[in-house]
Amino acid sequence: MNNIDKLSIKLDKQDNLDIDSLVIGEKFYFIKQQKFSSEGQIVNKYENCFAVSIFCSQSNYNPVVVNEQVHFIIATKSQAFNCSSRVLGCKIEDGFQLAVLTMPEITTKIERRKDPRIPLVMSVDYYHLPAPANYTYIKQVPSLYFKKMKKTFTIDISNSGIKMITYAEKNPSNDAIISLAIGEKIDILASMIRSDFDEISANYKTAFEFKYIEKDKLALLNKFLDEKLKSI
Repeated sequence: MNNIDKLSIKLDKQDNLDIDSLVIGEKFYFIKQQKFSSEGQIVNKYENCFAVSIFCSQSNYNPVVVNEQVHFIIATKSQAFNCSSRVLGCKIEDGFQLAVLTMPEITTKIERRKDPRIPLVMSVDYYHLPAPANYTYIKQVPSLYFKKMKKTFTIDISNSGIKMITYAEKNPSNDAIISLAIGEKIDILASMIRSDFDEISANYKTAFEFKYIEKDKLALLNKFLDEKLKSI
């Protein structure tokens, strides 16, 4: 995560988070020059302020100073916010910088996906099923259609959907089959929700929603995405 412009940010009414919204042990990121900087962690809460620790040996460590107005992203159970606080006091102890901040003042609210999309370019096969394609399970799809699949590559992926490059077709149906190879082959029954023409490549950027994945294959996909998410 290098640039906050990659996040979907929506302006919201300026407000403050209350003390109950802060969770001891919760991690957050300081922001400097429009980029993620040091990672912090909430270590204590008081009536009108809270304390954080910052590991001094992290690669992006930037020390904070008294009276500095710091900016950071902090998350509650249901939402995430771009906030600012003033540094009331700080000290370095045992390799950590400890700082006391005023209660977070919300500057923007960040819209959070239930299932985060991960930017990822990888090989994928797909085929638009002929209409009407009233399949509920992947095993109902005739094997003939899997032999007609086209090779392309992904743009992003989550455990509920995928965006990929697709090729021009006459009146493509909404339903499709998708195959991913991530250690094992994962066959997915999907439904097209959006397709935008790309004039540069003369192809389409198409988003699909997953309709059905077998449970063991979904668990494999979730594990794969969790590992990718940790590396972002």
